[in-house]
This record gives sequence, C-alpha cells and structure tokens, in this order.
Amino acid sequence: MISGDRLDEAEKVVALELGATDFIPKPFGMREFLARIRVALRQRISSPRTREQRSFRFGAWKLSVKQRRLICAERGEVKLTACEFNLLIAFLENPRNVLSRERLLLASRVRGEEVYDRSIDVLIMRLRRKLEADAANPRLVKTSRGAGYFFNADVDVSYGGTLAA
Repeated sequence: MISGDRLDEAEKVVALELGATDFIPKPFGMREFLARIRVALRQRISSPRTREQRSFRFGAWKLSVKQRRLICAERGEVKLTACEFNLLIAFLENPRNVLSRERLLLASRVRGEEVYDRSIDVLIMRLRRKLEADAANPRLVKTSRGAGYFFNADVDVSYGGTLAA
C-alpha cells in the first residue's frame, strides 16, 4: 500500500507493478486508511494461495494444509485419505460450531467422487479412530444429536511455515 500527494500516473503504475496493492492519495482520514488495510488483509487471508499456506494446531496435533501432513506429538505422522483431510479442514475452520451432515458431506467430497448420506458417518468414525485415544468415547469430534457434528478443541491457525515432526 502506498500513499502520496505528488505521484504521477507512471510512478503509481511502477509502484503497483512492484507489489503495492493500493494507492491512497493524501490527505486521507484514519478511518479510510484503516478500512483499506482491513480490505487488503481480508483479500490476502481469503486468497487460495494463502489458504494453502495455513497450519492448524489443536492439542498435541499439527496439520499443514500445503504439505497435507497431520502430525501428533506422541504418535508421529498420521495418514489421512483425501476425504478425511477435507473433513478435518472443515472442522478446523469451524471449531466448536455444529456442522450439519449435509455441509460435512459437501466439505468431504473429492472432485468427481460420489459421497452418500451415510458415508459421512463412516468418515467421522475413521477420523475419530485416527485422532482419538478412545474412538468410542470421542473428545475431539463430537456428535450433536439431530444437528450434526462439531470439533471440540481450541484451534490455532498460522500462515506460512512448515511442520516438523
């Protein structure tokens, strides 16, 4: 983001081509400046490239979206299928929020693959077996009777970086 009062068009174009995301002419108010910063941050965080750079931490677990790796401090790396990975991402993006079965079905879908209504239960069971110490008494992936499922953990999100085992 650049600001100035005497920049001609050529200088603005050069600045934008070098990576500036916006030009704010002087004088400007603080509210406008902060609003432009919020817009730039929203665009950066929601971009597909940035979303791929995310890493999630919950309990003893770390998940790298870019590396597609799930690592537990006690158990090491745990392999996930594409559907399980997508399902876990949906939970991590919405911690402690009940997600309907329909929403989870859409989230778990792999391009071109059919997913059936009861298959979400199988995916949840498989994910619980991989995440939970006791899958019969889950602490992370909980059922909300008649509503869906929710992820019962605090989740920290970071952008950039890689995971170490």
